Amino acid sequence: MRSRSHGALTIPLPSAIGTSAASIAWKCSGLDAAGLRAMLGTSAITLGGLLKHLAHIEDSHFARLWLGSPAGAPWDTVDWDGTPDWDYRSAAEDIPEQLHVLWQESVARSRAIVEEVLSTGGLDQLGAYTTHSGERPNLRRILLDLIEEYARYAGHADLIRESVDGLTGEDPRGELNHGVGQWSAFHAHPGEGEFLPSDHGRSHKRMTAVVTVPWKT
Repeated sequence: MRSRSHGALTIPLPSAIGTSAASIAWKCSGLDAAGLRAMLGTSAITLGGLLKHLAHIEDSHFARLWLGSPAGAPWDTVDWDGTPDWDYRSAAEDIPEQLHVLWQESVARSRAIVEEVLSTGGLDQLGAYTTHSGERPNLRRILLDLIEEYARYAGHADLIRESVDGLTGEDPRGELNHGVGQWSAFHAHPGEGEFLPSDHGRSHKRMTAVVTVPWKT
């Protein structure tokens, strides 16, 4: 990837994460425990499992790669070698509210770290984690990893939610309640790199549930 200035990338990267996060939040909204535990075909992935897995990704990425420390609860008591898919499987034991809050709180911790880092410099600042070859990830790399993760799982969420109740498409603009506003400080004005949701002519089933979207206002 061509090197670009701090000013060119500070806004688009978190905004790009917010677009996929908004899609996932919408596809996981308004469902009871059975809906969040629904599986598609032979896959064991569920919407609840995606929420818990993304919470783990948020915490582990910034704790391990940026701070150089283990992730905290509930991840620090898990035997990951024995149960590498614990976050997916254990989600079936959680109620919907627990899963949504777990994800939202993990994003809040990530945002706090990013805000602190960017208050003292740019995206090229290096995290504490060091590879065997002596390399360290910068903040840009960590955010790009999150974009990749969220984009992948947004596609999973599309298919699973449609199989539950037929909901398709993207969130109609303006229907989400962005109460947490996790990443509002990073959003550009339209035309300056902001990633805005669009309908692209796809059909929607109107939702009345209140949805809180991490990474987005």
